[in-house]
Amino acid sequence: MLLNYRFDSANRIKFGFEASHVSNDYDSYSKAYRDQYGNVLPSLNIERKITAVRLGGFLTWIYNPTDRFELNPGLRVDYFSLAGKTHVSPRFSFNYKFTDRTSFTGSAGVYFQTLPLAMLSVNPEFEKLRDPVAYHYIAGINHLLTENTRLTLEVYDKEYHNFPLDPAKPALFVADEGGSYEKLTDNGRASARGVELVLQKKLAKDFYGLLSGSLYQSRYRGYDKVWRDRVFGNRWLMSMEGGYIASEKWEYSVRWVAAGGRPYTPFDIQESTARNSGIYDLSRINGSRLPAYHSLNFRIDRRFNFRNSNLIVFLDIWNLYNRKNLAAYYWNELENQRDRYDQWSLLPVFGFEWEF
Repeated sequence: MLLNYRFDSANRIKFGFEASHVSNDYDSYSKAYRDQYGNVLPSLNIERKITAVRLGGFLTWIYNPTDRFELNPGLRVDYFSLAGKTHVSPRFSFNYKFTDRTSFTGSAGVYFQTLPLAMLSVNPEFEKLRDPVAYHYIAGINHLLTENTRLTLEVYDKEYHNFPLDPAKPALFVADEGGSYEKLTDNGRASARGVELVLQKKLAKDFYGLLSGSLYQSRYRGYDKVWRDRVFGNRWLMSMEGGYIASEKWEYSVRWVAAGGRPYTPFDIQESTARNSGIYDLSRINGSRLPAYHSLNFRIDRRFNFRNSNLIVFLDIWNLYNRKNLAAYYWNELENQRDRYDQWSLLPVFGFEWEF
């Protein structure tokens, strides 16, 4: 539920609350096995039903002392009955207009996240772990180049605390790797910081488009206190997308995406060959990177307009120039050597959408 109340022209508040009931029944068994890091993991049997209530509420004060300045302090409160935890999260944002075309924005806040129920189901002791918390700091500049073209530059820093870690795998990050675990601690750390540039052209006449690029670093600190790159830390991302509306019936659009290679852990070739099974090199966790990725999609839409509905028939061609983008390496047990998975090659997709 969301409500607004205005005191006067300069002051109003926005507040709301939400409630939900969760009920999950977990019944699973996994036998003992040796994982790809060489660890022998014991069998795990889970038979547990989890029921809980989530409650949340927020309050935001919108203060406009002038037409050029807006201040938004706020507060959020969350309660999760399973562990009996209550979190209070302050937030803050502002927007200052230097001119009618240029504005400066900033925000900061605290954000809590409860652990996944699938993780909590493994061991009731995990309910005593602290919930992960993030501290966000963001600042940006928006500039209107033309009536329908906006340029945005943002810098951000996000610090994460209380992530779960497995002492048996001190170099790994549970939030990224998953897997089985008997014991967890809550002293994991992570960070993400970077800069993002976005150029957006809204639909005007026949053309629209969006160009974005970002440079960033995403890292974690394991149980061994060593900082490493996270598995999705590509370091840079770029995308360009846009379209041309030729008429009420025809539309053409493209989307090009490029990214730096993501980190991965290479195999211990000698150990893997001896066992004929892929065993990762624990001394090089996320120590290598895949090649950079890029791909182009092209789409054609044909629209049929009826009295009370619209039918859109489309042809979407993925990876138009048929680039071989490496998805991951795996151990080929038939040939007892490292092999590779590639992402989609050129792939035409045909479909339709019916709007009522």
